[in-house]
Amino acid sequence: MRVNIQNYTTEESRSKAVEAARNVRRQRVQMYEELKNGNVTAEHILFNLDDYEFMKRVRVRRFLTVFKGISNSKADEIMEKLGYSKTKRLQGLGHIQKTNLLLAIERNRW
Repeated sequence: MRVNIQNYTTEESRSKAVEAARNVRRQRVQMYEELKNGNVTAEHILFNLDDYEFMKRVRVRRFLTVFKGISNSKADEIMEKLGYSKTKRLQGLGHIQKTNLLLAIERNRW
């Protein structure tokens, strides 16, 4: 869910947008914890993005850094090897790109 707070004219609509943005951030933080703890797999998230609307706009680089053993520099290296733009989002990945990303995660995590 993309929320542009600047486009709201009334205080009420602005406050609704701010709350919606907070909820999305909370959901993402919870999902990052689930991924770190191994309660949810990267494969499940990537291939079921329609069930996780709040994860669609996450950048691939940020998604990579959730996993143990993948630092920011390692994530950049993976992105470069896979040929992904630094601004690529999970929503924009095709099936083969998702599969390649999963293989890279498995190779580089602890």
